[in-house]
Amino acid sequence: MLKMTERLWKATEMAFDAHYEQTYKGEPYYSYHVKKIANAVSLAGYSEDYVIVALLHDVLEDSDKYSLKDIESAFGKDIADAVLELTKLKGTSYQKYLFNITNPLAVVVKIYDAHFNLTECLKEGNFQRAKKYSNVLSTLLEA
Repeated sequence: MLKMTERLWKATEMAFDAHYEQTYKGEPYYSYHVKKIANAVSLAGYSEDYVIVALLHDVLEDSDKYSLKDIESAFGKDIADAVLELTKLKGTSYQKYLFNITNPLAVVVKIYDAHFNLTECLKEGNFQRAKKYSNVLSTLLEA
């Protein structure tokens, strides 16, 4: 597990601020979601940059509080590029979105994100949605 550095603290604050008041089924899902993924990435031994990307992976897609420029200014181009790859842009098919994830930081985080989502769907008994995330994992792991 990584030591809490100033950069990690800043990423945590940004993620929680971006997702403040966003819920999933009445629960503070977004904050829980990014925290769980970041913890898993950290426990797996990945570097601070991977954990920061995990914390920020939904900021651009699910919030309008921060821009790509904000992320780049705070954490640098490599992290901003990875977060952008993890952002499904409107009008882009999900399959095209997945095939465009090639940045190593983004690939690792998307694998953990899909695994988390698959597990949550299985807990809820949502097997159709679980199949989607199973396919995401297959696609990413075959690349």
